[in-house]
Amino acid sequence: MDQPGYFARSADGTGLVVRDSGRGHPIVVVHGGMGAAEHWDPVNILLARDYRILGLERRLYGRSGPPQSPHSMAREADDIAAVLEAIGEPAIVVGHSSGAVASLEAALLHPAHLAGLVLYEPPVQVGTSLGGDHQAAAEAALAAGESDKALYIFFHDIVGFDDGLIDRMRSPMWRGGWAFMQTVLPAQLEDNRAIRALPFGVARYAAIDVPALLLRGTQSPQHLQDRLAAVVAVLPENKVVDLPGEGHNANMSSPAMVADAIKGFAAMVFSDLRLVTA
Repeated sequence: MDQPGYFARSADGTGLVVRDSGRGHPIVVVHGGMGAAEHWDPVNILLARDYRILGLERRLYGRSGPPQSPHSMAREADDIAAVLEAIGEPAIVVGHSSGAVASLEAALLHPAHLAGLVLYEPPVQVGTSLGGDHQAAAEAALAAGESDKALYIFFHDIVGFDDGLIDRMRSPMWRGGWAFMQTVLPAQLEDNRAIRALPFGVARYAAIDVPALLLRGTQSPQHLQDRLAAVVAVLPENKVVDLPGEGHNANMSSPAMVADAIKGFAAMVFSDLRLVTA
């Protein structure tokens, strides 16, 4: 492990922290925006019974070192590639939301050591630009010091959550924490800008040649389901698993459902890998 406390260093020198648990074939988990690697712990604890789980603390969000270059999805793809290189054997990458976009970019730009992809509703650039004009409104509110208003704009107008869900998210029972999410909102808006800077459309992902599992919450906003469908249409080898009654954060609300889907996919991928390498 790289020192001090870093699992690896990215191509630009940024130190990367990974939450490493379990034993067996490796699965790298790339958390979504508005969160941290620990928000996948409910799923990772279940997966770690059978696999080695490596939760990447994404630049901007987690405990990884300060970024050494301007933010972009290409830099995040470099981060994932550095973790895969440090593992040194074929691994599955699980990406959630913007972390799934980073995972797609990593699979496209740095396919070495990648055995398979799990993508949970990546907000790719199809149909309409991510956030549309609401991105500027959220950034303006944040610049004016109105973080609560900016966060509401993000969840209601950009993500597409209804007021009932947002009210629950504001309650003390929400594991993410409204106050915490206000602190990471600048990173999320930077994340959005990085996604908006990507080429429009998803045709380039047709070059990805590893099996993919795509997770879809049946209660997720329609635009996320539409963006997921666009990815499904171009990936050469994929399977879609619905998460009944769940939305965009089933890793926290139904971790066993998410873990079961990933375990089934991982068993298939690593079994096929053994046959190929035998």
